[in-house]
Amino acid sequence: MDLSHFKTLPLSESDRASLVQERDRRGLTQQQVADALSVHRVTVAKVERGMQQPSPDLLVRWCELLGLNLQLSLQLAVKKKSKKTTLKS
Repeated sequence: MDLSHFKTLPLSESDRASLVQERDRRGLTQQQVADALSVHRVTVAKVERGMQQPSPDLLVRWCELLGLNLQLSLQLAVKKKSKKTTLKS
């Protein structure tokens, strides 16, 4: 799936919950995740709370770090964002 033309991708509440649950299950802090992803801890906190949308690259690396597969949600997010872009054009 080509995500290169998207700056950010919206995450569903269940996807954000998956990120938090898997981080907790692995015993990782937000700081440890941030360090592994080379981002600030505040970025991790904001994405987990739905206050910031991650870039596709960040989300892919985050899922790889936690062993998560959010492909279906990504596909839905891409379709939703594509529809909004088409409507604005």
